[in-house]
Amino acid sequence: MANFCAAALRHISDSDSLSADASTNRADNASQLAAYGAECILKGILQKAGILTLAVSGKPNPPFDIHLNQGPTKDLVMLYSAIQSGAGALPALGAGTFFPGWTVSSRYEGPHVAGAQLQQHQADTNAFRSILVAALLKGQI
Repeated sequence: MANFCAAALRHISDSDSLSADASTNRADNASQLAAYGAECILKGILQKAGILTLAVSGKPNPPFDIHLNQGPTKDLVMLYSAIQSGAGALPALGAGTFFPGWTVSSRYEGPHVAGAQLQQHQADTNAFRSILVAALLKGQI
């Protein structure tokens, strides 16, 4: 059974460790783990809300069997945003693209993450980290 909360915590923590290691250029790996963490946060919240369901294999059923920035990924962000209202609302996400330029294959094939793109990925990681903390405190993941 998928444990999206545990996966999100692990991915974001590992991303932070790689980002903090100034002795090596680990930006591609850090961005990949951060994006996976963000994806797990959204999927965990949608699962808790009863929107995302799992197959017998433990993997998400379509259309949630994709990674962030793969296919119709705005579905995850749009659904998350649609269920945020009232006193239990979690932090809002803008309508933009998260982790711009990143794809699942970027870590292996390029283009590699650097400069302003890396800074944007770190800002996106922080936005999703805020959502994770709020969701944990409110029992929504």
